Amino acid sequence: LIRRKCENEIAATNSSNLRPRPGHTQVSVVSGLEVGIKHLSNIAFYLGQLLLFWTFALDNTSFILNFIVQSVGYYFQYSIILTSFWTDAFGQLREGEGRAVDDQASATWWMDYWTVFYMAWWTAWSGFIGIFIARISKGRSVFEVVMYGTFIPFTYILIWFCVFGGVGLRQARQAMELKEIGLEYYNDAGKFLADGSTYCHDVPQEDLVFGVNNTVIFTNHLLGVTPVCEFNSEDSDNAWFNVLYSFSFPDDFKSGFGNFFSIVSILAVALYFVTSSDSGSLIVDHLASNGREEHHWLQRVFWAFTEGAVASALLIAGGSDSLKALQAASILAGLPFTIIMCYMMQSILIMCRKARENPDSRYLDLSDGNIEFKTPSYGGIFNIIEYIVSIGSVHPRRVELGMDLPTRKHAVGYFTNLFFPMLAFNRILNKEHPRDPKSNLALTGLYTFMFMAWIAFFISTVKSHGLMVFGWTAFLINGFVLMATKMQFRARHSIRGNLVGDLSTSLFFYPQVMVQLEEEQERLYNGGENDDKAN
Repeated sequence: LIRRKCENEIAATNSSNLRPRPGHTQVSVVSGLEVGIKHLSNIAFYLGQLLLFWTFALDNTSFILNFIVQSVGYYFQYSIILTSFWTDAFGQLREGEGRAVDDQASATWWMDYWTVFYMAWWTAWSGFIGIFIARISKGRSVFEVVMYGTFIPFTYILIWFCVFGGVGLRQARQAMELKEIGLEYYNDAGKFLADGSTYCHDVPQEDLVFGVNNTVIFTNHLLGVTPVCEFNSEDSDNAWFNVLYSFSFPDDFKSGFGNFFSIVSILAVALYFVTSSDSGSLIVDHLASNGREEHHWLQRVFWAFTEGAVASALLIAGGSDSLKALQAASILAGLPFTIIMCYMMQSILIMCRKARENPDSRYLDLSDGNIEFKTPSYGGIFNIIEYIVSIGSVHPRRVELGMDLPTRKHAVGYFTNLFFPMLAFNRILNKEHPRDPKSNLALTGLYTFMFMAWIAFFISTVKSHGLMVFGWTAFLINGFVLMATKMQFRARHSIRGNLVGDLSTSLFFYPQVMVQLEEEQERLYNGGENDDKAN
């Protein structure tokens, strides 16, 4: 079959084009954001619009319009409300834990392999894409960025998937209908199978009649759209081309529109890959330049070449398995980034408030009049991470603030507090409340007891698993006591901070909190409370 032969050739060509080609991207990336990336992106977008309109016009247009409206309702009903809170609690139960006995429950791995994977995948990409959107949105208002970066893409994506996905679903249902007609009336499920295919069916272009009474058993309301294909998971790579090849119009053309549509789609995909590589090189270059907006074009060429070389090496060495490993690494990176995103939202809110107060300023002073801790939560002993990652070239501002390397005091204090935090906790309370030694001693006793209790309970879980709940209880009480102390300390001395930060550090970085509070007391009581205002 000519169509099948062309389909295989196009699929092979497509696989070849999917391999990143560094040479194709370098000319575009050198030309910059306003020339190469902009024009190639526009060309790819317009080619996509042509495919979208052609498919919309050649298939069942009224069905597609209805499908779009229906999908909007489904999206708001399920995707925004239901899916966002859906954890498939009963489906994740294993046998012996109360799993459904009718074998109708979903697979236990479904949530992890699809929903969580999907959300983590986009979370891992969000920061990278956000920087690119910010770079191309210079001069636009925040409202415009939100509209153009969120709601308009959502609308376009909804239309795109409703058109192509809707057409694919309709054709799959029509193929199943033809299969059923063949089985019922001709005792042959493959009666209408296209030559050389096991799941694509030729749609009769005239009414089908059966029996002596010439009963009409099939009426084609969409002439020219044939063959239609069932979805075949073993040949899913060709699903896209199956839809494009269905617009054959056999009475008018010998080969149909399939070849032409496929060439246009491959060209569009190739251009999208080039522009994606260009935008990736631009942002990686931006990050590698420590945020500088002006840098040499050779640096962009270097990143374009190395990105393409790494991607090509992965495809050649391991194929899809290598890409899956890379995806898994991105998802793992997405987990801690979820926490960072929460702080980013707070930072954006503060930035917008300051921008409203200073509309003509290019750089904003984000200080709120409160002082900051001398040793931030990410400072102290953790300064060694910055030193190692920067290969000793710590930013001058961090050097100026004494955050280039941890001091001996930081290291000794951290590891002492790791095992004996109650000693520092008592010193902090006595310095803050020197007139109330009994209350200080009682609170220190509670903290000490809970600290030792959670360690003992967790060790005991080796023999009695049920004791874990008491271990977590003692651990949380221990953290809440320290959090309350830190919050009172901040409120008393007008130090910037928040509840989430206090709780997370008190639970998981309690040695650092002790060092932080003691150094702050030393500064406040020895050097005055007005030193080191936040910048």
